[in-house]
Amino acid sequence: MRNFLFIAFISLISFGCSSDEEKATPPNDIIQQEQMVQILTDIQIAEAIYQRGNFPKDDYDGKKYVLKMYQKIFEKYEIDEQKFKQSLTWYEEHPKILADVYDEVLNELSQREANLRDKRKAKNKEKKKDN
Repeated sequence: MRNFLFIAFISLISFGCSSDEEKATPPNDIIQQEQMVQILTDIQIAEAIYQRGNFPKDDYDGKKYVLKMYQKIFEKYEIDEQKFKQSLTWYEEHPKILADVYDEVLNELSQREANLRDKRKAKNKEKKKDN
């Protein structure tokens, strides 16, 4: 009986904590989840370009290129580095929500990759028809 009460107590605490986090929404001064997904998606693309070395080598070294890409991303979403870092910290303090954000980032990246693949296939078919 004592073990049952202990397990029930732990379950109640776990359930209570997880449901609070699931209900949490970013405060107004934090980047909202939908926009954070878009920002992190763009950042992942910039990082992939850097990792693969697909940046203009005549004008930039890789690190300068990535920093410039980050700046362009921040400008695109009308935020600054401080707001991004503050928002990322908030999401890190809410790991369940951060996991949801990254799930959406992966979905977005997968969708973009599929779209690119489809465009390449269509382009290759056109080339074959022209030959």
